[in-house]
Amino acid sequence: MSPYALHGLPEVAVWGMEGVIEMKRLRISTLSTRSIQGSLVTALLALFASMLAALAFISCDRIEDRRAQVLQSDLERARSLAGAFDAYAHDILHQELALGLALSPPRSPPSQEMKQLLARSAGSHPSIRYYSYLDPQGLVVSSSEPRIVGRDLDDQSYLQKIVQGREWAVSDLLQEGGAGEPAFAIARGIRDEAGTLRGIVVASVDPRRLGMELEVERGGRGAAAIVDGQGRLVCRFPEAEPAWEQRYRAEVASALASAVPEEGDVRTASGVIDGREQLIAQAPVRSIGWAAWASSPKEEAVAPVLGDLYRDAVILIAATGMGALGLLAVGRNLAVPIRQLRERVQSIARGESSHQTEVAGPTEIRELADALNLMAEEVRAREELREEYLHTISHDLRSPLTIIQGRAQLIQLSPDKVDQVCKNADAVVTGARRMNAMIQDLADASRLESGHLKLQRRPVDLRFFVLDLTERLTGVVDADRIRVEAPDGLPLVSADPDRLERILMNLLTNALKYSDSGAEVTVTLAEGNGEVITSVSDHGAGIPQEELPDLFKRFSRTRHAREHHEGLGLGLYIAKGLVEVHGGRIWVESEVGRGSSFSFALPTLSVAGWGV
Repeated sequence: MSPYALHGLPEVAVWGMEGVIEMKRLRISTLSTRSIQGSLVTALLALFASMLAALAFISCDRIEDRRAQVLQSDLERARSLAGAFDAYAHDILHQELALGLALSPPRSPPSQEMKQLLARSAGSHPSIRYYSYLDPQGLVVSSSEPRIVGRDLDDQSYLQKIVQGREWAVSDLLQEGGAGEPAFAIARGIRDEAGTLRGIVVASVDPRRLGMELEVERGGRGAAAIVDGQGRLVCRFPEAEPAWEQRYRAEVASALASAVPEEGDVRTASGVIDGREQLIAQAPVRSIGWAAWASSPKEEAVAPVLGDLYRDAVILIAATGMGALGLLAVGRNLAVPIRQLRERVQSIARGESSHQTEVAGPTEIRELADALNLMAEEVRAREELREEYLHTISHDLRSPLTIIQGRAQLIQLSPDKVDQVCKNADAVVTGARRMNAMIQDLADASRLESGHLKLQRRPVDLRFFVLDLTERLTGVVDADRIRVEAPDGLPLVSADPDRLERILMNLLTNALKYSDSGAEVTVTLAEGNGEVITSVSDHGAGIPQEELPDLFKRFSRTRHAREHHEGLGLGLYIAKGLVEVHGGRIWVESEVGRGSSFSFALPTLSVAGWGV
């Protein structure tokens, strides 16, 4: 059996862990093992668990040492009791030898004198009930107890041993008299020089009075006892008078029988005696084949160790609790400024790099804040530089393109133009328009990514806006193919008209470009859930399903567009960004062979917060 299970260590461990867990529950809603506070507390709990395990192991060793000490003490008591009883038995045998020499033939005194001599000898030992003198055939010739004179004891096994040649013998525990009182006999044979048995002196010993004869060392709440050759309890200290059937201690005999014998047949074991776990040690009374054992309650043996363990566990739990509170405070002092820095990083990511961050905390945190402020300044400076760079590129590229486009238009309008000149002029105009659109795409994409795209919002009637746009597109694109389906009374939306036109132009030009020649493109407007939904549907070849997830990504083009080298792949990316800047959403539905439908939804004025 494990010493932990035997002596209550699990209860200590469980109590300790429950205390710490309960303390942790006070803050469990705000802690995570990935947070600073959570990591610190987790490390402390790991340290607490390792210290508790070390304390348990140390206590286990202490318990084993204490158990060994108590067993050694019990063994010494058992040896002392065995020696005292052996000395007592031999003292009786010496007295019996003197009596036998005085009472045996040829010097046998008269009967009355013999009786008096036996009575005086019995009175010298409180534990002797009576002395008797027997003839070689086992007949009681004289006794200090008149009632047994004339009794034949020839059938007693201890007397038969003497008749057979033994010098002396000690019986196992017997029941004497009508009341069946416990007793045992110490008998000595008296022989002449030729070895002939002349007589036998027998002492009847009352085991209940052995405490008056033997000096027994007391051991706290422990017990000591002498058992006969049959394992029956002869006497016990502290004194007790068990019933005859209770004198055979089967539990003690079983525990000692299963123990490994040590030197001199000394045994130590653990066993349950009278319902309590006991440590037991046994030492033999070698001269007569009896044994003495001593026991101590196991809980008494380990009580000092358990007391130290409970004290140490309480100290450890208290120290862990105070440490956890301290770590929570330290973690908070670290977590608050780090959280401020995180919010500052997020603001920089949103393009808000103008203000400075001031945080309190350890030197390293303040240095990190300074470095973050410096980075924000550099980011802002670079954003300004990039914006200036984009402005310069846009302006410088558009100027010559404007000239090219204008001159090409003049060539187109010239009355004396020739076909080849017109054809070249048309190519110049088309290329200039494409380059201008690409430049605009690059500029808008850059501004979307940096978060510097500014909207000039105003209320917009989408039905009127779409109809007006299709009318203005006449002559620029194949506007006759566009059909608008819009109910009256649509709510207004909050939008930047220029950016809204850019969204619709991207969707309409794509629909016209990828539809069959002459196929109709439908623009449908509808209201639902606080939004106005605009859908541009074509009847083209459609888009494969595997290409749909990447359709709105930057520089993403369909397989058809890649094969014909059309565009930069920024049109839908910019449309998506512009819709989301307006607080809306955009999506696509397509089926190969049946066409595609691109839809975007913008919140109405009331939902957007403008009011009606």
